[in-house]
Amino acid sequence: MLAAVLAFSSCAARKSPPANKAETQQPIVSPVVELTPDLVRALKHENAFRLGMEIEQGRDWADLRFQRVALLVNELSFDQKGIGSVEALSHESQFTLFKVIIADADRAMGSNCLREAVEALPEDRVVRLANHPEALNDRVLENSSAILWDIPLTGARFDEEVALLCRVLELAVRNDMKVIITDRPSLVPVMQSEGPTSDRDAIGSETAYFPIPLFPAMTAGELGKLINQEFAIQADLVVVPMENWNRKDANGWLAGSRLAEQCLAGTGTLTDPTMVKLQSAVTLINGGNEDSGGVVRAGLARESSGPGLALTFKGAENATAVRSALEGLEMSGVVIANADVATPNRLALQVTNSDQISPVELSLQVFYAMAQAKLKVPDTATAMYGNKLVAHGLARGMTPDQIRRRWSITQEARDWPDRRNAHLLYPAEQ
Repeated sequence: MLAAVLAFSSCAARKSPPANKAETQQPIVSPVVELTPDLVRALKHENAFRLGMEIEQGRDWADLRFQRVALLVNELSFDQKGIGSVEALSHESQFTLFKVIIADADRAMGSNCLREAVEALPEDRVVRLANHPEALNDRVLENSSAILWDIPLTGARFDEEVALLCRVLELAVRNDMKVIITDRPSLVPVMQSEGPTSDRDAIGSETAYFPIPLFPAMTAGELGKLINQEFAIQADLVVVPMENWNRKDANGWLAGSRLAEQCLAGTGTLTDPTMVKLQSAVTLINGGNEDSGGVVRAGLARESSGPGLALTFKGAENATAVRSALEGLEMSGVVIANADVATPNRLALQVTNSDQISPVELSLQVFYAMAQAKLKVPDTATAMYGNKLVAHGLARGMTPDQIRRRWSITQEARDWPDRRNAHLLYPAEQ
């Protein structure tokens, strides 16, 4: 608004007749714009970050009117004032909140915000899903006319919410229902896609549900658009985008927030972007199972010097061998911490630059170091990539750079940037 006022002044100045050469040129001074309360409010509104749910509410629920709504939420479904989506929708008269469907309910119900709102509802309106896409079925959605998705994705292909999103779209077509996605930031703050595209024969598995990169760097709204169009699902889909969102600050509105701590107490959900990245690396290394029982077990390290990745090996000699192999690599965003005399079988990688951390790169470097140390890389762990080039490359002694180059020249990888850009709702470079 202010820029428009200044631009108008500048245009008006250009229309003035040329000054007499004998006269002294006077500098053009733009008029002072009074910052009235209305202008201040307008500028704040123009520049403030808003979630998709906040946008929809501000539009007086235009996409939900007269619908019998099935709302999908988890522990992160609350706004910037700490009001949960269940609570916000429970008292509206424009539509009927017919069902509340809680994804990964065992964890999500640890949220204070969610638990209190759900307990106030009749039990027959609440569906607690196990952490598996098939738990959502036709019977759960029976008599609903619209599905409202208000769940952020972690940002990883192996996130089970990605498969759940596809199932929502498929069920909506089968049951003639409308789907509304109120967009939220993905939890892993990556700007560019990372990792291999899934193999064709892996498509449909839990870790490679779609032929997309391991980290596609897309929000739920963007990925929903891609899935709906490219897989010809053709659901009646409406995406409500966020306002003033920057990919560099993916979940920054949660990071260090007392509000997030209050709402998420008891869930174990991470809100710090650095820890979320590290947790994704942990999931890749452990093959999605914290108790895989393999030669190595990864976990988050909260050392005095800051967050990091802890690797616990069977035998101190294995930790020493992997340390030696890692020391020969150029690692981004982390350094190898001093050896812990008390636990010689433990190796810690300390964060030095959160922006440079890549879950894909970290896990791949750990696997390469294990292969160099003659340790077996767990099949379950390499399967998380959804691409056989990783396991084949490690078996042949290829470096992480060589493996990365192999997956980057596949036809799917070359096609991906154009496919992704066609569905982005927010600038790719931010």
